[in-house]
Amino acid sequence: MSELLLLAATDQIAVAVRDIEAAIAWYAENLGAQVVHREDVASDGVSEALIKVGGSYIQLLTPSRDDSTVAAFLERNPGLSLAAVSEGRIVGAVLCGHDGRRGYLHHLAVCPDWRRRGVGRAIVRQCLERLKTAGIPKCNLFLYADNAAGEVFWRRLGWTVRADLHLVQRPTSSADANEKSRCKSC
Repeated sequence: MSELLLLAATDQIAVAVRDIEAAIAWYAENLGAQVVHREDVASDGVSEALIKVGGSYIQLLTPSRDDSTVAAFLERNPGLSLAAVSEGRIVGAVLCGHDGRRGYLHHLAVCPDWRRRGVGRAIVRQCLERLKTAGIPKCNLFLYADNAAGEVFWRRLGWTVRADLHLVQRPTSSADANEKSRCKSC
């Protein structure tokens, strides 16, 4: 595990940062990154920079207005989401946050050629340590019911599947409480 560098990041290959210029400079100096595209996305309240690191791309996001969801996430969850980087390539990532009482892990992903090498365990361990430091005593995660390999992974790490809970969901965009979501995975 010594060859891995853990960085604050979001899940997928996107990193939410407070200062995009400082982040670009850090990635350039430490990983040889180059900016290939910049854009302001007013509808999302973010500014973006797409940088190339080795053979991978990383999307840097920074809030461009105070009501941005990225700004709210960073404010609530500083330094909790992580990416594992080896030789300038992101090999694993997870989105981690909390609601003040419980922690949540979303979308743990590890590149197939890096699985079963401790990357996922290292990322999860770091998230749990950071949540504990933030005063969060327990952490939950979401796992698709048909993800048998994922369930094996989480059980090996000591997680328990709770049969007494169900995920209940609805879109926030409609005032009609009886409207059903058309997208089962959204």
